[in-house]
Amino acid sequence: MNSRRSLLHRVAAGLATHAANALPPGRADWSRAMRNEVHHISDSRAALAWALGCMLASYTERMRIMISSKSKISRWVLVLEMLCCFTPLTLLCLAVVANLGRMQGVEGILALTVAVAGPVGLIVAFKVVVLNRPLLTKLAAAALCALAAWVVLAYSLQLLPGGQPAAHWREFVLIALLPALGIAHLLYLATRPASKVAAT
Repeated sequence: MNSRRSLLHRVAAGLATHAANALPPGRADWSRAMRNEVHHISDSRAALAWALGCMLASYTERMRIMISSKSKISRWVLVLEMLCCFTPLTLLCLAVVANLGRMQGVEGILALTVAVAGPVGLIVAFKVVVLNRPLLTKLAAAALCALAAWVVLAYSLQLLPGGQPAAHWREFVLIALLPALGIAHLLYLATRPASKVAAT
């Protein structure tokens, strides 16, 4: 029993150290507290719970700093990201348009409303990233949000052609998740000044 307790304490101490190291440099006081406190907790499970809480707090703080960072994002990185997010769905949109006559009415409409998020995303990404005009109207931002939500919902409910369950998780990632994440990033970029969106 003591060896198990010792092992849990070592794991907790390691996780707390990892959490402390993952913190941004401006959080040195948090880092010291994380490292020290775990050694003062006598119960192994409580120590492990503390360490896991430290990791969550550390990652949350790191993400908050990254998101609010004022550094410029490379335009080429943004272009590559947007191509990865919207190209698969754009290709699906072209396939749906080419086969629209062979689909039943409702099935074709549903497939088209999902797939149209690909070309729409590419067009908005071109405006935001390439033309460096990130500001979107409230109506455009709301429409993008609705489109992203519809893509995820429709694919989740298997409303794509055939109505069959998704064969693999990769299809969900390519057709629903990546476009939704791309739209979310475009909306985030729309809240930043144009000079901060992309660097050449």
